[in-house]
Amino acid sequence: QTSSEADNHVPPHNKRALEKDVTSSNKKRSRRRSPRLHNNNNNENPADTTVVTRKTSSTRNHSIKQTAMTPELSTPTTTCTSSTCTKSKQQTKDHKNVQKDRRPFRILPQGVVDLYPSSLRPHRNCDCELNHCTGTSLSESFLATYGSEYSENLKLAEQQQQCCNTVVVPSYTNNHTNPDMEYMSRQPHLTPKMRAILMDWLIELAEEYKLHSTTLHLAATLVDQVLALKSKESTANNKGESDFIVKREQLQCLGCSCMWIACKMEEIEPMSVDDFVYISDSSYNREEIAKMELSVCMSLQFHLQHITPISFLHEFLRASQEESHMNVGSTNGGSASSSSSSSCCMARIQHSVLEHMVLYLLELTLLPYELVTHKPSLVTAAAVYLARATLGLRDAQGRIWSKSLQYYTGYDLIDLEETVLCLHKYQCEAEEAELKSVFIKYGTPKYNRVSLKTALPSTDLGF
Repeated sequence: QTSSEADNHVPPHNKRALEKDVTSSNKKRSRRRSPRLHNNNNNENPADTTVVTRKTSSTRNHSIKQTAMTPELSTPTTTCTSSTCTKSKQQTKDHKNVQKDRRPFRILPQGVVDLYPSSLRPHRNCDCELNHCTGTSLSESFLATYGSEYSENLKLAEQQQQCCNTVVVPSYTNNHTNPDMEYMSRQPHLTPKMRAILMDWLIELAEEYKLHSTTLHLAATLVDQVLALKSKESTANNKGESDFIVKREQLQCLGCSCMWIACKMEEIEPMSVDDFVYISDSSYNREEIAKMELSVCMSLQFHLQHITPISFLHEFLRASQEESHMNVGSTNGGSASSSSSSSCCMARIQHSVLEHMVLYLLELTLLPYELVTHKPSLVTAAAVYLARATLGLRDAQGRIWSKSLQYYTGYDLIDLEETVLCLHKYQCEAEEAELKSVFIKYGTPKYNRVSLKTALPSTDLGF
């Protein structure tokens, strides 16, 4: 069978494919031919070299200096001699310098660690076999560039925090307490012990369904804010009644609805109403919990986001962590690699234990009613102080409360004394108390058994 006869039997679409393959193979062969830039034959037309050099220069924005090449090489080696590259590099450097000059420069007191530098921090180089370029570390470095503004706005929002338009704005006194939150006298059916039982049950609920600490504290804050509702009319008439009266039988339903609202705002996969019906042993049905949720939202006029002690936890822990990094790095000796690895691991362990201890103390503050009136930032600062005292953390001068913590929290020892002593009393009584959910929760290896740490005597607290 001849080739012409074989072509006649090929389908038309296959013929087109064969034609494309032939043309593509010809193009590839033409591309493989090296340009004849240097030819020893004098009879060759020099137009070939000019054409090639024109094509090369047109593809780039600056001139190319072609170096000598051997006949065996297919492409020449090129080096850039144009001034445009150096100009562009100088312009980028000048632009970066201008951006640095535009950033606000903050003058910190002597001995205070800068938590929010104007530029991004370099990654740590150590031999601890840990990945310091994780998403958390990178996000912290980026957030540090505007963290000072965030902390200032957070403290300002704490001062101006307001439940809703019909509620009196919280006015903190000189001892950093809000007398408007003393609502037990306006709730005739409730007692502080009932509230403590509800908070202990909410802590068990959060641990059972693995909820975040922000969800738990927001739910507790919503419960207190609803029970403390007091309109301007009742304040003007000097009435001793609240606008949201809760009976004893409905207190657990109020806790379920506030926890449901907090889950919707903080959790990725919030709990369903059926979960609350099950966890409350069918004491309330779906309609009752949904109705209570609507009553809470309407009473607060949907002002559901509040400042909690967890809001200040990250900044205060960072101030304590940076102080620990400085002390650990200065006290370690030996070689550079061993000291860097050991200091990094020690600081990492210290930060984990300190964080769990502070969370343990903050959950202890949910139980007593007398701490409801205190500012959230003051409660967090007192928890950090007591945690550092319990774990034996000190600064370079041997003080529990360093200058960095005093600067970033805004509280000195005089402001912290009353709250720390109150919190220390509940820490000493946690093991023998009737409500032991917090003590049992933080006595597990998951939380480094921080509740089993021996509490210091009150004389060793530094007051």
